[in-house]
Amino acid sequence: MRLGTRTRCAPRSPNSLNRSRDPDETSRQLPWIGADSVNALSLFRQVVENRFDPDAVDALASFGGRPVIGFLDTGFPEELAIAAGFHPMLLTGDPSSGTATVDPYLDLSVPSRVRHLTEAMVTGRHDSVDVLCVTGGDRWLANTHGFLEAYRQISATPDFGDVYYLERVRGTYREHRDYNLRLHREFRAYLEDRSGNVIDDGELAAAISLTNETRALLRDVAILRTGDDPRISGVDAHTITMASMLMPKKAFNAALRQFLASEVPTAPAVARDSTRVFLSGSSLDHQRLHEIVESLPAVVVGEDTEFGARYAETPINESIDPMEAIADRYTFKAPESWAFGIKRRIAMKVDAAVAARADVEVFLHLLNDTATGWDFPDQRRALQEQGIHVVALTDQDYAFDDAQAVSEKLAEFISHSSGEHNIMKKAEA
Repeated sequence: MRLGTRTRCAPRSPNSLNRSRDPDETSRQLPWIGADSVNALSLFRQVVENRFDPDAVDALASFGGRPVIGFLDTGFPEELAIAAGFHPMLLTGDPSSGTATVDPYLDLSVPSRVRHLTEAMVTGRHDSVDVLCVTGGDRWLANTHGFLEAYRQISATPDFGDVYYLERVRGTYREHRDYNLRLHREFRAYLEDRSGNVIDDGELAAAISLTNETRALLRDVAILRTGDDPRISGVDAHTITMASMLMPKKAFNAALRQFLASEVPTAPAVARDSTRVFLSGSSLDHQRLHEIVESLPAVVVGEDTEFGARYAETPINESIDPMEAIADRYTFKAPESWAFGIKRRIAMKVDAAVAARADVEVFLHLLNDTATGWDFPDQRRALQEQGIHVVALTDQDYAFDDAQAVSEKLAEFISHSSGEHNIMKKAEA
């Protein structure tokens, strides 16, 4: 389904996006739910592999006839979209593609993750998306809004839905939260206008309860990674988290409950003598770094990046006004490097690495991702004080084109650390 207009907040016919909002419809359309013969982890893998084809994801985990609203980072308030009758879906770049289409128009300082994302948008990889919401915060992801609108002026070919810019103030003072609340209310009005559905506070509260359930289930997955014998690899944990941002939440929750109840108990534990790795630094919306690390005698037991375990943190308060609660969560959630002070960032990182019982940290710094590396020396010092060795992968390409060189560097680092497992931190955890 395509929308006719391309303006930011143009009024729509009340019926233009008025699709089914029955909260149980998705479950009824997924006959595999509860079926022992179906492997939920395989479903998650298929969803992530097909993320550039929303129609394919729809076939795997029905959207229930809902229009798709794409988002670019975890600062997007999914609850508002769900309550308005949309299916929120993460949009990513494709690390296996080139960027020849957008390279002539983007300046050299654009990070490669944003470059690949913009390439995917203008070449039709996400042309089934009805609305794209760009959230403010990260400078370069926010600039995607301007890139796309400018590209429309020079090309008749892009077809990537309406673009809405939802600012997020860079700060955590009360006035920042109140300003974000006003912007969320404007976004709510926009969604009501676009969908023809008035968002009832009861529906919004139900959407909050649904996403809180998703986060609680993902925290259960995180626990599987922190024992002496991790029950799940970092690659699979990352796949599950990504799937939670692609699938309808009801369908995802049902599949993850099945995974936890039926598949985890029979899965073999990860080798006990593997080096326990914590990932930090630049956020990756693909799993290549996890794959490189786990091709070595190592297992990724945690991360504090946007698309890792951090996504499950900070549930929304269900005991207060739902709009107030949403503003609280998306203002004060787990820290972004551009929004929080250095002491809080480092304290939360160290706590996460210690809780994961990490032996080492691999810190990723993607080329031109300037906001990520500014406090790295202090992070490294704080982790080393806890007995956690740190290696930095600096100025890396988003696609990891030279994966062999990265693997060799990590193999050398891990071999030097392999005899120094962090027993002290395991005892304290």
